Amino acid sequence: MIELIDEKELPARFKYPKEFLWVLDIPLSNLKPWIFHSGEGLKSRYEGIKKRYPDRLLIPFAFRQDCDEVACWDLNDNNKIKVIEDYTRANPFEDVEYNTFLDWLKQAVEDMIEFCIRDTLDN
Repeated sequence: MIELIDEKELPARFKYPKEFLWVLDIPLSNLKPWIFHSGEGLKSRYEGIKKRYPDRLLIPFAFRQDCDEVACWDLNDNNKIKVIEDYTRANPFEDVEYNTFLDWLKQAVEDMIEFCIRDTLDN
């Protein structure tokens, strides 16, 4: 079970999208190389992003295990999904952007397929 940030700790205008909660309820949430943040790791990433990017209002939900990319909702941009390269850049014009969680999910599934191909070819 994925443990999310308590709604009391999040900005009042943010609610986790129904599609996101639906995905977490099924086994699809294992999207290697993407890993859904959970529990203390999620809270720690959220607090770290708030410190590293104080001018942005980002809610992280997943990260790539093979790099520093983090998928976040951007509350300053209509809750679009932004994939940021955490720790290395603060310029939002360099983010990869998706209009919805489901748009990001399509790409995450494609990333999983590519990761599988690379992983199985290497072994």
